[in-house]
Amino acid sequence: MQLFLDNIDKAPSTEAQKVVYKAEARFIRALFYFDLVQAFGAVVLYKTEPKTVDEGKIAKSSKEEVLAFIHSELDDVIRDLPDAAYAGHAVRGSAQALKTRVYLFSKTGQKPLSWLTRL
Repeated sequence: MQLFLDNIDKAPSTEAQKVVYKAEARFIRALFYFDLVQAFGAVVLYKTEPKTVDEGKIAKSSKEEVLAFIHSELDDVIRDLPDAAYAGHAVRGSAQALKTRVYLFSKTGQKPLSWLTRL
């Protein structure tokens, strides 16, 4: 996923398309990390592609750090994804629904309800 994000700017696409492609990739990355944190709790969190094997040898991030990263990613993605009906690609509603699931998993009081009203 990170390899795609690092190289999408080289693709012969319009800037508007690149923004959406990046948002879709970041949504998928957030979804993958959410699945991992649900299953394992603390996991290794790569925010950038390691350039060497030694750079890839990092400690696990805490569950809270991973959830904070997911929330940050989804905040940006919600802004950049199209507000359209689902047609095989991630859309704003997909990211909002995932953010609600993350809040529910985190047991953060009334925040899931505020996100549900936006769907």
